[in-house]
Amino acid sequence: MIKLEYFDQAVVDKHFDRLSEHADDRLDDLIKHLDAKTRKRVPRSDLDYMVVYFRSNLKQILVAQPAALRKFITKTSKTKKLAWLEAILAKAAKDRDAWEQDIVAGLLWVFDYAAFSGWVHPGWNAYELVEEHKLRICPYCHTSHLNFHVHGSKDMRPPLDHFYPRSRYPYLGTSLYNLIPSCYQCNSSIKGAENPLVKALTHPFEIGKKSVKFRLRLADGTRLSPNAEKVAAKQIKIEVLGSDAAAQTSVDFFILPQRYQWYTREIAEVHSRVLSQLDAGGTLAHLVGVKRFVYGFRESEVRNFALGICIKDIADSLISSYSP
Repeated sequence: MIKLEYFDQAVVDKHFDRLSEHADDRLDDLIKHLDAKTRKRVPRSDLDYMVVYFRSNLKQILVAQPAALRKFITKTSKTKKLAWLEAILAKAAKDRDAWEQDIVAGLLWVFDYAAFSGWVHPGWNAYELVEEHKLRICPYCHTSHLNFHVHGSKDMRPPLDHFYPRSRYPYLGTSLYNLIPSCYQCNSSIKGAENPLVKALTHPFEIGKKSVKFRLRLADGTRLSPNAEKVAAKQIKIEVLGSDAAAQTSVDFFILPQRYQWYTREIAEVHSRVLSQLDAGGTLAHLVGVKRFVYGFRESEVRNFALGICIKDIADSLISSYSP
């Protein structure tokens, strides 16, 4: 997993300027946008308060950092005049009545990810946000590329995961620090609408810089023999371990131990490259000098290569164990 870097103030200001205007305009029209049956079901004073509440908190909603977002979630859930709204949001989407679904849809319309995800906001949109992240690899699994291309008619970008899901927190639909570039497997196949506050997942902006470590083992779980010998992909196992309990929770949630077994061929090749240096009469000093050959990339570029952290951890361990 990769720790994401906080945006500079220029990006924060741009996001707020562009998205707050859009949300503010939609809040003006939210009540009349709701279905007539919904307006009859919810007292007008409650709807008015909801509009005022979200308008007065737009800055926190749109650009607050993760810790502040969580405080806002807590504040919203405990606001007595919004108890009716919290009761709706606490339900599974499939269990909401028609008028409740209409309320949620109204908030999604205000905090309009559909507009942001296209080119509706000139000069700032999902494509430019992805570009600002400067990520090549999924921060959740670090195995999949995040392809980003803008070619006019063939634009392509990775999915943006709503870390705190829109189905539960529709007012965070366009929050800067709630939009995480990720691969399809992590975003759609695994995470989906799971709630990180329930699963105790650490936000990628808050996770440690070295949150995961990797070890190479034989398929039966034993350590490799200290005597250098080539191993086939089917003979090895990649262990994936969180650096602490919080990191381990994320490792388990994203099924990283199982998913990394797909890459035993790549790791067997790393092992082979280390052995090739020993065959050439390498010593520890010599091996350290050719780490770039063993890694396949510069050490400073580890986060920019798929499997980079895994390859570096295992290569370093092999180099150490095979050196006198």
